[in-house]
Amino acid sequence: MNKKMFSLAVVLSILFHVSVLFAQPPAPEASLKKNFPKLKVDSLQPSAVKGLYEVTSGTQIFYYSPESEILMVGEMVNKEGRNLTQEKKSELLGRRMKDLPLEKALKMGNGKNIVIEFSDPNCGYCRKSSEFFSGRSDVTRYVFFFPPSPESEKKIRYILCAADRPKAYKDAYTGKLDDVKFDACENAAIEEILKDHRKAAAHVGIEGTPFFSVNGRAVPGADVPLIEKLLDAK
Repeated sequence: MNKKMFSLAVVLSILFHVSVLFAQPPAPEASLKKNFPKLKVDSLQPSAVKGLYEVTSGTQIFYYSPESEILMVGEMVNKEGRNLTQEKKSELLGRRMKDLPLEKALKMGNGKNIVIEFSDPNCGYCRKSSEFFSGRSDVTRYVFFFPPSPESEKKIRYILCAADRPKAYKDAYTGKLDDVKFDACENAAIEEILKDHRKAAAHVGIEGTPFFSVNGRAVPGADVPLIEKLLDAK
């Protein structure tokens, strides 16, 4: 190779490395929209892993790499054992719970702690958590019913039609209605309440019961120790 060609090769090599050095990574928003146009994105922000972005879509969490153009589903846990994905999901669900029409729920109690719950009278874990709350006088509960079966809906209708709804709730959740025949009323007002409860469940993204918001913190399932901790913290 002559001197002139060698000099040219050196210059081209330098230009190549400079272009790579200063090349801008793909903009995450544009990259995500281009590669996953059907994905509804509520927010996009850097995650705890460099180069990986956290994507929220409804109550779902995804992770996106603009460099590899890959959308990932999974949970992120740090070295302290904290599940960062679950923490984010709880935060999102907690926000959605704050938007619920509490005037449509069954209100019980008048304590300083605010508990919003989705419940089913035929759910064993719902009954377990209901028993726990019955021993607390420092809670205001707003109950939305999420009926997964016709049998559950009968009891829910019975509760909503009762003159004393809290007592009817207690009868249903302590099993007093399990082996007896009772009238489950049907009228336009009750249909509207059930419709509102279903809308509330859809808004939050409820798939199973029980589900709680305890002073703004989402708690999936009958995690009584956590619920008690959150109540006592306030």
